[in-house]
Amino acid sequence: MRIQKYGAIAALTTLLFWELPARAVDYDDLDRLYRTGNCVRCDLRRANLEEADLRNADLREADLRGANLEDANLRGADLRDANLRDADLRGADFRNAELRGIRLEGARTRDARGLGRYIDEDDDDYTSGRARAAVNRLYQEVLGRDADSRGLREYARQLQRGMSLSEIREDLARSEEARDRIRQIYWEILGRDADRDGLRHYRQRLIDGWSLDRIRQDIADSDEARERGRRRR
Repeated sequence: MRIQKYGAIAALTTLLFWELPARAVDYDDLDRLYRTGNCVRCDLRRANLEEADLRNADLREADLRGANLEDANLRGADLRDANLRDADLRGADFRNAELRGIRLEGARTRDARGLGRYIDEDDDDYTSGRARAAVNRLYQEVLGRDADSRGLREYARQLQRGMSLSEIREDLARSEEARDRIRQIYWEILGRDADRDGLRHYRQRLIDGWSLDRIRQDIADSDEARERGRRRR
């Protein structure tokens, strides 16, 4: 186990900790985690471990209340009975981690992977209704339509199991349907099929966050579209 973000023990002195009215992280415990990856019952309250590589770390019964674990890699870690109340877990990877008994009250878990059934229905994450709404919004942006019942159900389930919205967007953008939507826009505006480079370019734009409407406008604003418009007058 290594903490990829920091690189050396001397970097401990540069770690930032959030302000607390009471005692926060235990520096000895943080050093122990940093050196060995074994930190059973450690006091890591408010520790800044953003983007830390904590794969296979032993964090049983660790106190991680209020810790910043955004985008941290916790794959395969042992977090049994760990306290993650009020922690920032956005984008963190918990796949294959041991999570029995963890406490997540107040934790920010959006886009965290692998938490699945451990996420409470009332926390600030995707409940079933929120998951379906988020998936449907991606369908509208990437495919220009509402999600069908099968796609909605499957992607909402995957979202709750740890798949991120960006991964779902990419999956949709790489679909044959997305390709066909782009080709249709080419025919409607330019009167021709999409060339290979153009198709690749706009599929990447969908992955990056563009909607079909934005692609349509971008093509309509192109020199080729303006020239075609002049010829048709």
